Amino acid sequence: MTILQLKAQQDALQKAAMTRDPVRALAEFVWNALDADASEVYVEFDRNSLGGIEGIAVRDNGSGITSERANIDFDNWGGSWKRTRVRTDGNRAFHGKEGQGRLRFFSLAERALWTSIYADGDTLKKLTIKIAAGALGHAEVEPADLLPQDNQTGTVVQLRPLKSPLNILGGEEARNDFSAIFAPYILQYPTIAIFYDGARIDPSSTILQAQEFPARTIICPNRTVRDLSIKVIEWKQSAGARKIHFGGETGVVLGALPANVTAPGYEFSAYAYAPFFQEIADANLLEFDGLTDPDFGHVVEHIREELSDYFRGRQAEKSGELIQQLKDDGVYPYEGDPKDEVEKRERQVLDIAIHAVTSYSRDFKKAENGLKKMTLGLLREALRHNPEAIHNILHHVFNLPKNRQDEFSNLLQKTNLGNIISASTLGSGPIDVRRTI
Repeated sequence: MTILQLKAQQDALQKAAMTRDPVRALAEFVWNALDADASEVYVEFDRNSLGGIEGIAVRDNGSGITSERANIDFDNWGGSWKRTRVRTDGNRAFHGKEGQGRLRFFSLAERALWTSIYADGDTLKKLTIKIAAGALGHAEVEPADLLPQDNQTGTVVQLRPLKSPLNILGGEEARNDFSAIFAPYILQYPTIAIFYDGARIDPSSTILQAQEFPARTIICPNRTVRDLSIKVIEWKQSAGARKIHFGGETGVVLGALPANVTAPGYEFSAYAYAPFFQEIADANLLEFDGLTDPDFGHVVEHIREELSDYFRGRQAEKSGELIQQLKDDGVYPYEGDPKDEVEKRERQVLDIAIHAVTSYSRDFKKAENGLKKMTLGLLREALRHNPEAIHNILHHVFNLPKNRQDEFSNLLQKTNLGNIISASTLGSGPIDVRRTI
């Protein structure tokens, strides 16, 4: 047996290994498998008789961890065999090059055990690596005997016992977050199969729409960030928390932040790629909440503005489709073309409110056309005589969910209904609906 002593203090290793997001910690082991050219990766949970998760295993059919790589990766802090490589042997993008992801188990479990089979020439060999959370710099590496079923390369990482109950990993939100992380990679490399708790991650079947923005150069306070590209994926169903995922190269996700973009009714994930984000990740800064780097903050602000503009346009498109359907059903509270500029502006603002009602109110969706027509007529009269009252109507009459109330309230504040209607009586120029929603 070989004892390798990582030359770093325990507190420094813990700081680098710690993350409060268990999905993010778990994803690191999947990225390691993909960096080893695995074509199949399985994330499995060991459950007790009550269904609680007691252990985690990540299995792959990659190239395995050779004895040489173990000596490099587990004996050098911040070192990895990937640092000298641009692409994997299978010509895929690398996720990590700092050799720190292997320690992420610290956030999940007391111990990690790697069992790996690798090729040494024409011969298969096997080794195990053990690390305990209380001694992150101490790795036990020793050869192991091959079993009859050990007929191909690959690695199994077992994490147990867990530090705390992690049943959240078996829930829908965790599965959705995990899927969002690996969606662009799977779309880029469609032959890759990743399974999470028995179900294959298949982003192509759940994508409603995807949009890529042209690469841009961003002038920041202290530097110029080049080749920033943004991609947004709209999902047919919930995708967990709305996030902006950052990567140095297309398909790879290095970290994420909340999107903080107002987009009522949309389930989406955003992906931003630039070499700049790889630099931030290599410095281990994407792990810090509230990163105050002015250049990073400037780029994030730009991304959020781009996303906001995009969803304003999408909101306008969707509103148009909904309004046309209401017209076809004979319940839209106006007939024909607007009589004058005042009514034109009134309709534009009302359409925003109608979109919220038709999108979020279950009772309204189920109502008969006669009731819908009467309700929308009342909404129109409220707009004509007291625009500010629409806030209360949407809340008390249509009973929008709290999160939708907050989103739409934000939209109404930006729209400034009262000023728009008042301005319309003065005969000012037309409103661009894309800018008022």
